[in-house]
Amino acid sequence: MSRAVSVAVATVLFLLVVAAVTGAGWVVVFFGLVAAGVAFGAIGIVGAVRRAGRAPVEWPDAWVGVATVTRLRSTTELKDGRRLITMDVRVEPADGSAPFDSVFTRRVAADAVPGVQPGLQFPAMWRQDRREKVKIARGPKREEAQRFFDQVRVRDGLVDRLDLEAVRRGLPAEAEVLRVDRTGRTVSGVPVFAVELRILHGDLPTIVKEMPLSDFQCGLLVAARRVRVRYLPDNPRAVAVAIEKRQEAVS
Repeated sequence: MSRAVSVAVATVLFLLVVAAVTGAGWVVVFFGLVAAGVAFGAIGIVGAVRRAGRAPVEWPDAWVGVATVTRLRSTTELKDGRRLITMDVRVEPADGSAPFDSVFTRRVAADAVPGVQPGLQFPAMWRQDRREKVKIARGPKREEAQRFFDQVRVRDGLVDRLDLEAVRRGLPAEAEVLRVDRTGRTVSGVPVFAVELRILHGDLPTIVKEMPLSDFQCGLLVAARRVRVRYLPDNPRAVAVAIEKRQEAVS
């Protein structure tokens, strides 16, 4: 630990955030999707984000904002084995108008259900005359919603601006997870963990990141021996970590 660099930063689930920005598959759910908060990237919803980004938009006049899951209403098993989850969400509009309550429905794999928890956030869109239903922002509304999503998560302390920069322009690498420990602190109600990483590229120092994680995200990270990361070569303290369901597929 003599070379360890203590970095107090939030988790960036880059399997949700950047996928929404670039379609490249790196997200905040989630560096967090999700991140933290946003965890959609870690629970399979990122696929829906990618597909939605390419699909036609049936709401060209949609409004955008950030939706936060407040309660799981119901889970229904479908014929293909997936689950249809209906969630209550609280929506913060990007235009500064008053927040409102709505409903979000999504199909997910059965083993992804534990990752759908209150506190999960995502860039949302809705029709102003039908606010009782929201969707993951897509099409021409995707980037607008993502920009506000990033602002909200930085404001709430769940994501660090340097991490966002690492997601967008950092070098890809692989890192070994050395330990994951609770710090006893919380950020916006999310437990903070100290995650020690050794980046397996060049002569970089061991890094200790403080990351807000849900129990589901923490479980994925603990089970992973290696994770994908992106880091800024001019500032190796800025590291974004991918939290994925299957770490063995890292390449």
